[in-house]
Amino acid sequence: MSFSVGLFDRLFGEKIELEIPYDGQVVKRTVTKKWYDQMIKEGKIAKVEEEVVTVHMIHPFNGYSILNWVVGDDIPRETVLEFINDNGELYAMTFYENGKENVMVVNKEMFDETYKQLSDL
Repeated sequence: MSFSVGLFDRLFGEKIELEIPYDGQVVKRTVTKKWYDQMIKEGKIAKVEEEVVTVHMIHPFNGYSILNWVVGDDIPRETVLEFINDNGELYAMTFYENGKENVMVVNKEMFDETYKQLSDL
């Protein structure tokens, strides 16, 4: 699939990078600004003003994974502001209480300590 409008646009057009959520991850694609504007005008894509944050997750069954959460949908903005580190990332752990899955956002030190303890098992 071409992400430009014509040969001159492909060679000389202003390039922008899109972040597209896909299957719990964020895929980055470089497109031309002209192509992007045309796709929005035609209604083929929609501009979304969502903020996505990277979350390092420890799960008792799935182990360690990296997720991308949408601020305001997957996690409250207040929680992000309280726990985000200097790299713009969060750390969380999944645990079960009375058979119900719960997620707790923690600081990096607690995450690292828990990860080490689980790795030693």
